[in-house]
Amino acid sequence: MGDLNFDYKYGKSLSSNSVHFIENLFVYKQKHVIDSPTRVTATTTLLLDITLTSASDKYVQSGVVSCALSDHYMVYTVVNYHQSKVPPRTVTCRDYK
Repeated sequence: MGDLNFDYKYGKSLSSNSVHFIENLFVYKQKHVIDSPTRVTATTTLLLDITLTSASDKYVQSGVVSCALSDHYMVYTVVNYHQSKVPPRTVTCRDYK
């Protein structure tokens, strides 16, 4: 998760640094899961706060929640993560005392 300080939406107004950043996302097979604007003012709507992943199939839901505490909206992501349990290992030993 991060605050980019440039609008992530691809358009003609992107600077060369932001275009380079977006091109690198494709190179490293990263995908952003936030599509809604995260900063809304009376005159602008910007997608500044993003969540990047290389395993987008594990994401169940992600979005933006309006929050009056900040000029940025809250970003959330729900991940479907299952960790497989390692079966117990039995060790047999003898005491020859």
